[in-house]
Amino acid sequence: MLRSATFLAIGLLVVWGLVALVPYAAMYSTLRPLSRAERGELASDEAQSFLVRAGRVDLRRRLALRSQRGTALPSPPANAWRWGYEESLRLPADAKIYLNDPRAAVYFYGTFFWLPARLDVNPEPVTITGHANLKRGARRVPESDFAELERRGYSHVVTRAHESFEIVDLSPAGEVP
Repeated sequence: MLRSATFLAIGLLVVWGLVALVPYAAMYSTLRPLSRAERGELASDEAQSFLVRAGRVDLRRRLALRSQRGTALPSPPANAWRWGYEESLRLPADAKIYLNDPRAAVYFYGTFFWLPARLDVNPEPVTITGHANLKRGARRVPESDFAELERRGYSHVVTRAHESFEIVDLSPAGEVP
């Protein structure tokens, strides 16, 4: 009796585990034919990725309200992923980049995509271990002081431009093409 109950319990756990894999399989089949930029953008989109929504009750509530209203706002992490990836194709590997508007998604995706280029949020050394440290350690530099950043060895500055970001090349040539 105990042996059959054990096998039944194990069988149920295996079935339960297989059912839990269905969303992963669906995500895999959706992401497989896409480019790296598209895969990352989709996987980091709060509205589309069940992994991003997992355990975030407040986010799920906000997304449900948006869908009821019929308003789908762009996902900041997804936008930062795509932008960071696209800029990585243009930035030189030896770039030293200053993030003048410290957004966590841009900082963390930037450090991933732009490696080995260096990305800083403060001209002085600071340790970034999370979102709170990023905000505390960052120092915004006015555009009039970009020449000082160039003297300190920075080649590019990430600035806020309307609803997105742009990279300003500090060399005499101007912006990154």
